[in-house]
Amino acid sequence: MPWFLILDLDAWKAEWPASYKGSRVILDYRTHLGGTDLPSSFRASPVFPIQTAVAPQPLPYDGTWYLDFFCPQDPFREIGRLVAQLEQSLQAKLWFSLGAAALISITQDPNFAQEVRSLLREPSPPQERWTIMDGRLAEVEVQASHVTSGRHHRPQAPDYSTLPLDLRGVVDEFMTSLQILLSPIERSLSSDISVYHRLAEEVFEMVEELLYLNNPSLYEATPPGLSDHDHDTLVGDSVTRIKLIHQRTDRIVQINSALSYVTSQLHSGTLPILERRCLVRRYSLLGIGTAIRALVRLARHVEVAFSEGRVESVLVNLFSLPTSRPLPGLV
Repeated sequence: MPWFLILDLDAWKAEWPASYKGSRVILDYRTHLGGTDLPSSFRASPVFPIQTAVAPQPLPYDGTWYLDFFCPQDPFREIGRLVAQLEQSLQAKLWFSLGAAALISITQDPNFAQEVRSLLREPSPPQERWTIMDGRLAEVEVQASHVTSGRHHRPQAPDYSTLPLDLRGVVDEFMTSLQILLSPIERSLSSDISVYHRLAEEVFEMVEELLYLNNPSLYEATPPGLSDHDHDTLVGDSVTRIKLIHQRTDRIVQINSALSYVTSQLHSGTLPILERRCLVRRYSLLGIGTAIRALVRLARHVEVAFSEGRVESVLVNLFSLPTSRPLPGLV
């Protein structure tokens, strides 16, 4: 049966900033999350023991325990190294999840996390520690990577204050989503920062195009993204300009929609873990960040393989043979 790490929110009182101190922390095995023994309000995620030779045990409700969550960039390679270097009794203290905090240690030894860090190839992965006293959350400490502890350079958008209100709202949505995303990325997933910087550059180019299309008479030439259009023609052709404005606006709206999924799924569970909740309820505590990143890497690998494999020429050669059969739908 799967194990679940559960944070009982029944005892939590609304406060700002939210601390969740005093909430009961449960580590238990169960087939589902529909039992009547569960609290009325909780966050949960399935977790998996690294090895089962030593039978896992539920988290006791007495004594002091330390739950350390690590966010290595390549979690399962790191887990493989730990399994190769630790004896079974120590492996029994390690768990993994599908969230951004993919590696978890659960122990009464406050120094065990440091031993784990010393064995990881990544020099200083982000880490969060929960101190559990008599089954309740007593303290949360976040240790960001030394690489991500400072504020990174943030992409700067062009001044779009002259755009109409509706277009400003679309660009505002992107800017807000970007700022919300960059903070957890800088703390926990620093290797992904360049991806969002490139995305911002693409969007800012479209913003420059929108600025031009809304008042081309202020410019002497078209921006690079509109180089296939003649400047003088666009100045006098409002119909074409409106079509181009709608195209750029639609692209930014689609990007905003995708970013909302990234925020709620990929980066929920980044440190601090309790700052944001994953919308996939079964994974509402730790999220599904590592699972999503694995799918993204697989998709990128397939894209690279197709782009470098000259698939078109291979298909042409294969289906031009006398013995080849035509595929339905292909001419």
